[in-house]
Amino acid sequence: MATTTKQQNSFDFNAYNVLMNTAGTGLRLVLAKNLLQDAGSTMARFRNPLAMETLELCDHIEDIRNKNKILAAKAIQASGDVDNAHIDTRASNSGDTLPDATM
Repeated sequence: MATTTKQQNSFDFNAYNVLMNTAGTGLRLVLAKNLLQDAGSTMARFRNPLAMETLELCDHIEDIRNKNKILAAKAIQASGDVDNAHIDTRASNSGDTLPDATM
């Protein structure tokens, strides 16, 4: 007797793939960080020695994300399109300094 499985997940992978094809760097970094946090938490729960390394990667991703926000803000300032800038700079006040975006 063959068993059948009933699909209970309504997640649309096609729509997700379309979204990811046009997704910006910020969204991709957020998703990567979230996945790594989940993986790190699972590893920690099972006392995997790589859990701490995995969770430290989340900090590095957050640093990259903040630097990316700074670069985006500098690029918008350089282009003069400040009126259309929709950048969340809350996390970019960490004191990080980056080379000029025009270099």
